[in-house]
Amino acid sequence: MVVFACNACGESLKKNQVENHYLRKCRNCNVLSCLDCGKDFVGNDYEQHTKCISEEEKYSGKNFVPKPGSNKNEIKQQQWLQQVQEAVDKCRTNPRLKAVLIRLKDQPNVPRKKNKFLVSCAV
Repeated sequence: MVVFACNACGESLKKNQVENHYLRKCRNCNVLSCLDCGKDFVGNDYEQHTKCISEEEKYSGKNFVPKPGSNKNEIKQQQWLQQVQEAVDKCRTNPRLKAVLIRLKDQPNVPRKKNKFLVSCAV
């Protein structure tokens, strides 16, 4: 989970709390800093920051060696996106379906399980 710090008031915010913070608590906030990697994000740039370094990577420095199988979820996500791309390529008769699949492919983190997918589509 990516956590940001508001540069105006110093409050720590999870990504899903940032919008509420902008609207209700801190109207002076225009820059957020990621607590893990230290990058600054101006305005809505924080939305693109979906993945960050791990604590182990952060504190190991140059000597960091990832464990085998540590990027298992990323591999699954890439396989899922590849399947969506194949569906886009095969979809020739229904332009509305093709448009939906293209939008789906451009999302940074699409749920792969049916129940979570249906819940995220309803929101």
